[in-house]
Amino acid sequence: FGGEKREFEIEGKREKDKVTVVGVVASLRERMNKEKGTRFGFITLEDLSGTVEVACWAGRPGQGNRPAQKGWADWEVFLKSDEPLLVHGEVKVNSRDEDNPKAELTAIDIEPLSRVRTQKTSEVLLRIDADRLEPAKASAVKALLAKHPGGCPLTVRAVIPGETETILSVPQKVAPNDELIEAARRLGFEVELR
Repeated sequence: FGGEKREFEIEGKREKDKVTVVGVVASLRERMNKEKGTRFGFITLEDLSGTVEVACWAGRPGQGNRPAQKGWADWEVFLKSDEPLLVHGEVKVNSRDEDNPKAELTAIDIEPLSRVRTQKTSEVLLRIDADRLEPAKASAVKALLAKHPGGCPLTVRAVIPGETETILSVPQKVAPNDELIEAARRLGFEVELR
């Protein structure tokens, strides 16, 4: 990510605003509440625009009218992985430094971006210039699709720029995960998730 560290895109948000941000965990501090015997922690989430501190409190069971709240133990395995996360949170303005108040987040829910993508993608579209779709590349794509079976329909479009576009229907369905997308791009396909 490198470069100058700026605040995440939550600056300018107000206390208690609900936001969703995507990033990777740059650092993590785990703590223990000795009275309750529960674990909680703080992460620094980083994306291309900068970093944000996220408090991840211990979860709690539902009680009376109060719904259950997910927490550290529910998210720990994602937080300690290197994969991009989708963090749903509530803005908390930290005014310890009065001249420079800082927006932070309290996590409400955290999920791996790959899981969200799988749930929300209804079609994977691969496009390539027709003259680049030689037999070896067609075989490589077939092998790639066989490695990533899933529930998502796939369409391949072979394009003759400025003239025609041929749609090749593909019988197998795929999982729209990072490995499939990256490998398809390396083969020269444009990838679109719908």
